[in-house]
Amino acid sequence: MHLGNGDWPRGRTREKMSAPGTEFAPVMIGGCGSSGTSLLSHLLNCSDRFYCGPEWYLLYNRELYTKFSSFSHEQKKTLITKGLTKELPLKLSANAHGYGRKVSITTLFFHSRYRNQAGISDHQAFEWSLLSHTFCEFIETIGRWLLKKAGKERWAEKTPLNCHAIGTFLEHFPKGLYVHVIRDGRDVVLSLRQRGFTLRNGLQRWLYDSAQILPFQDHNRCFVLKYETLVSNPIPSLNALLLFLGENTAQSTAMLARATENPIEQAERVNLEAWRHRVNDPISIRSLNKWKAETEHNKKRLKSLFAHVTLKPDVCEKLGLEYPITGQRLLSSFGYPVLGEWHALPTQHLSISIRKSFDRVTAYDHPYCEWLR
Repeated sequence: MHLGNGDWPRGRTREKMSAPGTEFAPVMIGGCGSSGTSLLSHLLNCSDRFYCGPEWYLLYNRELYTKFSSFSHEQKKTLITKGLTKELPLKLSANAHGYGRKVSITTLFFHSRYRNQAGISDHQAFEWSLLSHTFCEFIETIGRWLLKKAGKERWAEKTPLNCHAIGTFLEHFPKGLYVHVIRDGRDVVLSLRQRGFTLRNGLQRWLYDSAQILPFQDHNRCFVLKYETLVSNPIPSLNALLLFLGENTAQSTAMLARATENPIEQAERVNLEAWRHRVNDPISIRSLNKWKAETEHNKKRLKSLFAHVTLKPDVCEKLGLEYPITGQRLLSSFGYPVLGEWHALPTQHLSISIRKSFDRVTAYDHPYCEWLR
């Protein structure tokens, strides 16, 4: 599979990029929802050095990195109190965030509920924004405040949508690191189904979000962590991650022990009611290969969708990838087995109902995927 420059500005190579950011070195965590990002953030938060709290929705909008400095006082107030609204000179379509056009979650910024629980008022956040000349300065101010309150030394920010701003983040934070969590898309799709997605919608989200890491797999400041490896061999997985983060691997055992003893923060519980397992449950392999226990009818639908849903040509081009990028092909690229019936499923064998279902627009519909013709 050909890899390209992702969301790095065209005409500039990674080596030639100037670094307009700060010396602040946050760790950004991203990936498709239901892939294990919450588990990872809880594990990191159980270390002595890292603070990784709830999903703040701070780093995922690429345009904020460059446009924040030109915002007026009123626009900064709008950003803090209302989020990413149409009142701001930002692209708020799915192109900016990668989700369906009707999903309001993409307008979140510096999540107000979590902010209030942390003791940060709208007035305080607004004051920080006025004192910050650049977006990076604003992020640094927030990060250092959170670290001081938590008594920790390093800040990690986990929001799944962060995967849509990998290149922009690396450019503006020259000492920042990015961790991308990957999970078998078939299990992710079934997990997302518990949260209101159809099989088709879930696959579209997994396909688009997971493909964002492909242009950066070999980047020296990016680390890909497979959920299956983390839960099957947690200590070796944590050791590899800690080495990448420049940390002592001796703390991995203590982190794992604390993760099952310590309750998760109240803020992190808010959106977990639909989850069968909590991130502070003992780590186990019980969530692996759950798709194999589905009915034959559902497995047939999964096979059809993974074989025929692909990223659109313009999306592939933007990411520097060769069209088509189907769910099946993406599974293979990440090392997941797609043997036997998963290898080829001719279009003429598709159920008419599946085909009609794909063409039906829903609230979670994704404009960056299409049916492979």
